[in-house]
Amino acid sequence: MMSESTLAALLAELNLAALEKLENGSLVIIGNAPAWLHSLYPEIAGRAHILSLGNRFPFIENSLVDAEEFWRGAEKGRLKSGPWLDVDQAGKEVFLEGSAVRIGPQKVLLIELLGGAYEQSRSLLQKARDSVLEMQRREKEAQRKEILLHTIVHDLAGPLAGMKASFSLLDEEKLNPEGKKFLEAGIRLAHKQEMWIRTILDIYAAEVASLERFSRDAATAPDVLLCAKEVIQALSPSAAGNGVNLELSCRMDAAGSWKVVGERSRLERVLYNLVENALRHTPRGGSERT
Repeated sequence: MMSESTLAALLAELNLAALEKLENGSLVIIGNAPAWLHSLYPEIAGRAHILSLGNRFPFIENSLVDAEEFWRGAEKGRLKSGPWLDVDQAGKEVFLEGSAVRIGPQKVLLIELLGGAYEQSRSLLQKARDSVLEMQRREKEAQRKEILLHTIVHDLAGPLAGMKASFSLLDEEKLNPEGKKFLEAGIRLAHKQEMWIRTILDIYAAEVASLERFSRDAATAPDVLLCAKEVIQALSPSAAGNGVNLELSCRMDAAGSWKVVGERSRLERVLYNLVENALRHTPRGGSERT
């Protein structure tokens, strides 16, 4: 038969406090109360001390209702209360779990101090829940941005369609060479704007995929110098209308290699935005070199 000291050592090793439920409804400790229970319930005076755990642990008081039903039944094994959080006298948070078992005629309540493994798994579970919540938040934010983006694109595409229709009508008119040149520039810009609107949607829908389309092959990689020339050609009519001379810098080595890793339409858009912004801040009669 297991001695009292062996039982106490076993319970302590398992971080368990064992209590017997008496017929009068009180609880008494079996063996010795572990140190952690002393810290949570300093009123414990010894083995025979009758405990009013319901006053200290409301969770246990609620669990005893289910435990009584379990003890009255013929079911084997044990009934767990589920873990709960408490705070000891030092202000440290500890996790506990109760279990109702029946040993012969004895009604036994085991209270276990859940160790670091439980806290670690709980922390991992909480992180997983936080990750799910963060993912859901990002999905909702992405949906809101997508709605806003499509609204903006729709508002941009409407006037653009009218511009293209107007250019088509003008193209049927008998224009002088200078007017024809400006008309062709306007048509090119309208087509570019339409292309950029589509690119915005493509970028938003598959940003990672678009990054994979970047060309590192010298034969197909975009040429910065060529893109700059096309931007100058596109913006020259607007610059001339503001009395600004837009030209390529003479220091550019046209014979050199200007191939870069990137995507052509994006590169053109960056250069276009930079030059267009510079034109807005260049005084009339000035010169803007790209």
